[in-house]
Amino acid sequence: MEKHDGKIEERISDSLLHIEQNENVKILFAVESGSRAWGFESKDSDYDVRFVYIHPLKWYLQLETTKEVLEYPVQGDIDLSGWDVKKALWLFAKSNPTIFEWIKSPVVYIDDCGFRKKLLSMENQFFSPRAGMYHYLNMAKGNLQKHLLREKILWKKYFYVLRPLFACMWIEKYLTPPPMKFEKLANAVVSDCALKEKIFSLVKRKKSGREMQKIQRIDVFHEFFDKKIEHFENIVSKMPDKKIDIKILDELFFEILNDENCKSDKL
Repeated sequence: MEKHDGKIEERISDSLLHIEQNENVKILFAVESGSRAWGFESKDSDYDVRFVYIHPLKWYLQLETTKEVLEYPVQGDIDLSGWDVKKALWLFAKSNPTIFEWIKSPVVYIDDCGFRKKLLSMENQFFSPRAGMYHYLNMAKGNLQKHLLREKILWKKYFYVLRPLFACMWIEKYLTPPPMKFEKLANAVVSDCALKEKIFSLVKRKKSGREMQKIQRIDVFHEFFDKKIEHFENIVSKMPDKKIDIKILDELFFEILNDENCKSDKL
């Protein structure tokens, strides 16, 4: 697993401990998401910390519906949010790609009770190529509409269309969850050498820190976007789906709830 410098690790660790104490929860795992996990961060990129937590057993036995998400204002360069374990398992059952990305993150801050590793061992069993492709296709289309349909473009936004389209290409080719690392993803699915060269020059530029500049639109990217979006719109409904056995995740949920090592210190 990758590591950040000691000071930021300490700040993130302190923030997560504060959440556990204030919310009376146990964090099962906490990871980096966003550009620092994808491998194209700049020096001033935020630390997007995502986590899955568990409440005391009594919390799950309440009649009143309670929130399953913890979100906090950005603290300097640290952005923290997390899901309750029940929500995380439900989204895993629905093949939501976000939880699949979290468990595959190369930067892990907390990894307790073996929960993340258990989900990793089941990812191919629960991943639906159809649901995954729908998710990434809609992400690419939404980011294209929002950020890139103009002459002058904040160039870092190209990554937010390139990456989900590469994820669609991976799913079409391998029928498995795409890797987190952008470089691995691009190398696996992009065969056009000229396109790949442009992409990696953009990665190098982003890592150098000059990410807030606007540039003229890159026509070769937009041609690629149009072609791939049309292709995936035509095939997504034909991609294989998964029939899952929710009882497997029920058992994991019960196991975690009853594991003494996974309980809050306040219990």
